[in-house]
Amino acid sequence: MGLRWAIASVAALVAGASFCAPAQAIVGGVDSTIVNRPYQVALLLGNPNPSGLCGGTIRDSTHIITAAHCVFDNAWTVPGQAIDPGQVTVLAGTAKLSLATQDATAVTASVVGVSFEPAYGFPANDAAILTLDPAHPLPLAPSSAIDALPVVTPAAWQTIEQATALSVSGWGLTTASATGSVSNQLKLATPLQHRSDGTCAAAYGSGYDSLIMICAGNSTRDSCFGDSGGPLVDSSGANPLLVGIVSFGPANACAVQNAPGVYTEVGNASINGYVVIAAPGAAPRNTSGPFLTGTAEVGGVLTCQNGAWSGTPSYQYQFARTTNGSTFALGPMGSAQGYTVQSTDVGGAIACIVKASNADGYGTALSGATGLIPAPVTPAPAPTPAPAPPVQAPTPQQDIAAPVARITAKRCTATRCTLTVTVTDSGFSAGISTVQASVRSTYRTTCTRKGRKVSCTKRRSRSLRATTLSSSSFRVVAAKLPVGTQLFTLVAVDRAGHRQVLPTRVTLKTKRAKKRR
Repeated sequence: MGLRWAIASVAALVAGASFCAPAQAIVGGVDSTIVNRPYQVALLLGNPNPSGLCGGTIRDSTHIITAAHCVFDNAWTVPGQAIDPGQVTVLAGTAKLSLATQDATAVTASVVGVSFEPAYGFPANDAAILTLDPAHPLPLAPSSAIDALPVVTPAAWQTIEQATALSVSGWGLTTASATGSVSNQLKLATPLQHRSDGTCAAAYGSGYDSLIMICAGNSTRDSCFGDSGGPLVDSSGANPLLVGIVSFGPANACAVQNAPGVYTEVGNASINGYVVIAAPGAAPRNTSGPFLTGTAEVGGVLTCQNGAWSGTPSYQYQFARTTNGSTFALGPMGSAQGYTVQSTDVGGAIACIVKASNADGYGTALSGATGLIPAPVTPAPAPTPAPAPPVQAPTPQQDIAAPVARITAKRCTATRCTLTVTVTDSGFSAGISTVQASVRSTYRTTCTRKGRKVSCTKRRSRSLRATTLSSSSFRVVAAKLPVGTQLFTLVAVDRAGHRQVLPTRVTLKTKRAKKRR
């Protein structure tokens, strides 16, 4: 997958000089005036000499909607952090980028806050909001070169989801190959074909999520590198609406017939709730790095200290070991702030990662590493204890109680039920032999009576196999069940031949799966 942003000679653009590669923009587009797209802005990344380009959409006079990957963990940020607001300049009110040819209505705005979807993890939830200096808001006016674009509501999106009157704009590359230069002139691709979720799923596999992404474009019209963060617009109604944010496409190419551009779905309820937040804050940024305290030896405990962060975040931690140039995670990210050094860490160095999160995003920072963990001093061997006298093993005849099966977990889908069963055997037990299981299904179906098809109730029973998980734990799986009521009967049997006196029974329901819209 290719992020649709550009590393371009933006400094040269603003100065009115020649354009440089690499970068990318609208393929198959036409020139657009800024009055036709008054909500379109360019994000110039890097100061004092901008070298990156993304697009954005004016939400209101002090907020810009863009893609999270434009402002988080990229070439213009500290690794794992949101971009410093001072490294973003918003250019509005002009269809031309270069300073020499900009429209007279062009204005620049300073960014004071960077927020991104807290569930972002590329390519999912690729949305961000930039907060502009409230002392210098954008001068919005209807029918002018600078105006806001309404955001589609989840309810409205349901009625226009299959709209074909989509359009996308930007200054990215204008050729289908990943070569060329960014466009000085704002380009507009319309109409942009809305493609099926199946097409994108086939192209991008698990990287495409139909619940939070939109697919659009073909071999003649598409967004491209340099257009990231820009607006996908639906104009089928009385007023245009923001329905998508330029996110990604195939690596090193654009306008690929069977791999169209992918956009963050603004009509998704979760993403929509984020992009319309009235007063977004700022994602946490690290101001003083995390560090380790404690004893760096086998058996010692190392504690990961947070360092200093902006944005009053909550914290999670992860430890890692570096040995001979290779780094290994020592468990998942979690709430545990301490780590006990293990013998397997000998010869390696330990560091920790802090993840700071709030409602406006997250950031990660890496501590410095310990020195190499030394091998522990080998103590003198302890004297060998005298062997304990043998213990007489009980005979099977001592097992006099019948076992009991208890269902500790159960789960059903439309056609399958899984039971986890724990068996207890009071007193001495010779061990559990098996769990005998069966299921009786009661369901509605169609029967033929006197030559006519009528609705009727049927029942069927079958035996099930119990899989041994441990000496006292079993799993029972019933597959290919009809939709209806399932009565499970379980009888435990021990190795002494005792059978459970009263069978364990449970009734479960299987239901038709709900269709995903």
